[in-house]
This record gives sequence, structure tokens and C-alpha cells, in this order.
Amino acid sequence: MPSRVHDIAANPDTLVILKTPTTDFALWEPQDGEEDTQPDLDGDVLMPVEAHCTHVRNTTFTDNEIHYRVSSQHLMHVSPRFTTMLSGSTWAEGVRSEVDGMYHITIEDYDEDALLTLFNIIHHRNKNVPRKVTLEMLTKVAVLVDYWDCIEVVEILSEVWIEDLRKTSTVPGTYCRDTILWLCVSWVFKLASEFDTTTRVVVRKATGPIRTLGLPIPPHVIDKLDDARNAAIEMVMTFLDFWQETLGHPDYECSIIDAYTDRCGCYLLGVLTRGLYLMNLRPVRPVAPFEGRDFVGSWCRIVDMRNFNQPIVKFGHSCTLAAKICTDMAEMEKNAKGLLLAGFQS
Repeated sequence: MPSRVHDIAANPDTLVILKTPTTDFALWEPQDGEEDTQPDLDGDVLMPVEAHCTHVRNTTFTDNEIHYRVSSQHLMHVSPRFTTMLSGSTWAEGVRSEVDGMYHITIEDYDEDALLTLFNIIHHRNKNVPRKVTLEMLTKVAVLVDYWDCIEVVEILSEVWIEDLRKTSTVPGTYCRDTILWLCVSWVFKLASEFDTTTRVVVRKATGPIRTLGLPIPPHVIDKLDDARNAAIEMVMTFLDFWQETLGHPDYECSIIDAYTDRCGCYLLGVLTRGLYLMNLRPVRPVAPFEGRDFVGSWCRIVDMRNFNQPIVKFGHSCTLAAKICTDMAEMEKNAKGLLLAGFQS
């Protein structure tokens, strides 16, 4: 027997069987330099007062599965995937069981409450649908919406949930688990602003190849993010290569006093080279995928490099490394951008 049965439809003809409900959703194992964030342990969903109307039959726990008694017509009306499954005998799910006369659909590793919320929406049981959800629960619903291709049926309620989350759980400024949850939500629900913000954080602060945590973020999106992150960090590395070469080149000229060109070049080259070693960028120059490094961290360490703003007072002029590179540094920071959702829409 199942551990629980949710009666959704008044006249059910379909039994959805959820085996092994997920307990480890979007696990985050922080790498070097990443924030350690864990799921909200206080509950994923805030239910309305009317939630007691849901009919849940508690049974003796003998098997780790949950049953949902639903209407095939409701499912097929909102989801082409359900339509394919339940139309005709091509799929096993389209043949009624000889035992109970119902269609049987078996799924695995989804969240029980997220699936209950989705079925309540599909069956217009609005009193049983939460008016607020956590980012965690919204992501779990997004996973189902993406799989069953039923974005339209949740459109109105998802807008309510998202508007609330914009006030209570905004996109983090660090690369962490919630950032990836927002990336998934913004992709599935096509939120242009959150997608831009989230991908900007990922491009600028991820310390290695981007992880999906098993969420429905397409490979081509992840590839674009990896490319953008690598390009941003490579921009910093190329910039440092350029100035090391420029300051050491025989044609370098002091911009203040020509007579001090050699001493100026030697001093600034020494400051830069010393800084590169302190940042572990020499003697081996990092290359993509730049494990353990992020754009913002690399950029800030250059800005903070010791002696950047110390003029060469002994030489009687005010050359500083900061004066040489500040314009380029500002341009680099401006060019490390996120991705535009419109770029993925045909």
C-alpha cells in the first residue's frame, strides 16, 4: 500500500504513482571560494488557511510511494506530454489497468508537495494552492512544469509567487545554491530581469565550471555561461600579460619624464611582477577553466595590489601603476556581463 493517497479529482480515472519522493533536491557541495548554502529546513511551502480541504488518506507505511487520484482530461488539457501518454495504446500509461480500471502513470524522484500543488492548480482547486512559496518550492514546481510542458496553467499563480519572492528572496549577490535555483526559475518562467541578474552573478563570481544541480537548465545555456565566465577571467589575464610585456619592452616610455623611462619601467614592472607572484599568477599563468578563480576576485586583487598607488617619489615624478591601468580596469569591470534571455528565444 502507498504511504499516502491524495484525492484530487472528484471523479478520478488516473492514478499517478510517485515512487521514491525526492529527499535530496539540488544538492550543493561548495567548491573553493563558494558560499555554503543549504535548503530551507523550516518548510518549503506556506499553505493557505483553506488547505484543510485537501483530502489526504494516511495509510500504513509499507512502500515509499505517494498516490494522486486525478482526471486524465484535466491532465491532457494542459500538457502535451500527458496527452501523448494517455491517448491510445502506444504508451503503457494509455491502457487502463485491469485491476482498478484506471490509467496508471509512474514517476520517480519528484517532490510530493510540489506535485500536489501542480495537480491542485490543474484541477482548479484554488483553495488548496499556496499563495506564497519559498524559492526552493518554486524551483521544485519549475522542474515539474518543465518536464510536463505545462507553463500556461501555472502562469497566473507563478506570477504571484515570483512577485512575492522579489521582495523576500531576491537573487543573491554571491555564487551559491540559491543563485542556481534562481537561474532555473528565471529560465523556466522566462523572467528576463532575473535571468540577466543571475547570469551576471554566475559569470562574475563562479569559481569553476557552472553546475546545474540536476535542474532543467539546458546544456547550451550552461555552455554560454562557461564561455562568458572564462572570457571574463581571460580578459583579466590578457590584460596583465599586456602590461607585463609593455613595461618590460625596450620601447616603453615614461609618460612624465623621458629621462626616467628606464627607472620608471623597472619600478612599475617590479611592482606588477611581484603582485602577480603574490596572486599565484606566476610563474605558471592560469588558463581556462580557471578552477578556484573568479572574475571579481581576480579583478579586486589587482585593484588592491600592493604599491599600486605609490608614486615614485625618489625619481621626482608621479608615475603609478594605478594611473597606467585604471581606465582599462574600469572597462574590464563593465564588460563582465550576464546573458540576455532574448538571445535564447527564437
